[in-house]
Amino acid sequence: MAAKYVFADSIHPLQTLYSSLSIVLLFTALVFAPIDSHAESISRGLMATPKSLHPHFFGGSPGAQVIKDIYEGLVSQNRNGQPVPAMAKDYQRASDGLSYTFTLRDNLKWSDGSPLTANDFVRSFKALAKPESVRSYGWYLKVANILGAEKALAGEPDALEIKAKGNQLIVYLSQPTPYFLELMTFPSFLPVHKKDKADTPWDQLITNGSFKISEISNENIQLTLNKNYYRKSDSDITDVDYLIIPSWQQQLELFEQKSLTATASLPPFDIFELEKKHPESVFENQSLSTLGLLVNPESVKLKSKDFRQALSMAIDRNVLISDEFQGSDTRPACSFTAPLTHGFSPDPDYCKALLNNPGRIKEAKEYLAKSGINKKSASIHIISPKRLDQKDILPKVKEQLERVLGIKVTTSTREWPEFIEELKGKEYDLLWFGWLAGYNDATAFLLPLIDSPSFGYKSEEFRNVLKNAANQKTSVERLPYFLQAERILAKDLPFIPVLHPSSMIMVSPDISGFYTSNPEGWVQSKHLYLLD
Repeated sequence: MAAKYVFADSIHPLQTLYSSLSIVLLFTALVFAPIDSHAESISRGLMATPKSLHPHFFGGSPGAQVIKDIYEGLVSQNRNGQPVPAMAKDYQRASDGLSYTFTLRDNLKWSDGSPLTANDFVRSFKALAKPESVRSYGWYLKVANILGAEKALAGEPDALEIKAKGNQLIVYLSQPTPYFLELMTFPSFLPVHKKDKADTPWDQLITNGSFKISEISNENIQLTLNKNYYRKSDSDITDVDYLIIPSWQQQLELFEQKSLTATASLPPFDIFELEKKHPESVFENQSLSTLGLLVNPESVKLKSKDFRQALSMAIDRNVLISDEFQGSDTRPACSFTAPLTHGFSPDPDYCKALLNNPGRIKEAKEYLAKSGINKKSASIHIISPKRLDQKDILPKVKEQLERVLGIKVTTSTREWPEFIEELKGKEYDLLWFGWLAGYNDATAFLLPLIDSPSFGYKSEEFRNVLKNAANQKTSVERLPYFLQAERILAKDLPFIPVLHPSSMIMVSPDISGFYTSNPEGWVQSKHLYLLD
């Protein structure tokens, strides 16, 4: 028997979260007019120009924020981040968990008025697999365990087992996937119109969300209501102006001048003072993210696990938070998987050894001695993405490593394209690196370590543990395997977790609808309201 699920329509959120890897551009001075509280438009901040607004090429948070307004997938999220129907009015999961059948709503249309059908989803999923397109998240097809994903990504997109039958979309899986519906809320699984390519001008994209693009410039992205969206908007907002402002200080200034309705997700610096100054406007979100040091798997210097352990033990994460994030919900990290992740909690014994250990510094020095590395001649280089006028905790990490271990540590910054090239080419010792989960499940952290080209971690033991976790039916049954996977990571340290950063959004008191109950941080513009 198949299990059938039918839901009432719910609020679907839009992610506005702070990523330590934000692309930073030189800020072009703009003149902003103060917001008219009686207008039907709002302005929202972006920290960078999106890489793309095409779902297959978006490449990061700024693009995802806009994409969530102009596209909609089979499912979206409610206030708590749980998947609920969107383009699909219901779905059936096979009793063996090896297929999902989505029934689409009647008379769906693209923004140009043309019909949107189940075949559009088939074509979009297969297009995501085409390797020659260098799509940002094609490997997520493997994460979703869609049958035929390996062959599809190897150059045979038609091998992907996804079919249209009338107004139904049937997706076949190679194994039961407990997080499958959560993954379907990720931007790469949105439908893409057959005319839209990687180089299609953004203002010519044919979309299917509640808003569509009306105008593009170097400074902003303007949206207007999509009259062909399947339901009438309950909101009184008809236009959204995304302003590209790659400076958190500038965003705060414009917000206080009432020239910005809502900022982008910002680092929670000075949050204590801002909450006193603007008690109705500060929204803090504990996002599903981890910030730390990515180890080059090909680095000869960092080949020693003992040396990597020494680096990790030398970092005082609690001091970093008290110095830079006091009053915020940013947390010290003792696991790669964020503690807010559904069905996961870190190993308390390991966390105590890393975060509340009086002998931590002594152990760090002992690990360095065991590594056989001469601290007098040892040197490591840390590369971080360049950010404009933004506080940074990396200098404090550098100081701690040098003081505790006596090694030489150098740092440098790169513009985003150069940073990505060094990441791809493995031309680094350590990267100051942030990972943002694409969906709310521990696998959104753990699987990319072995599947994403960003990491290159190789461990059959780790891979087998995740395979065993996938065979479990409940969160309770999966947790021991995730903890086992984290213990393997704590031993190998392909990534040295440092912080789980929170994010802060400043929202005008003239607006209602924002909330922080979704750990992914999405709050779509169509659910915001102007107060009289």
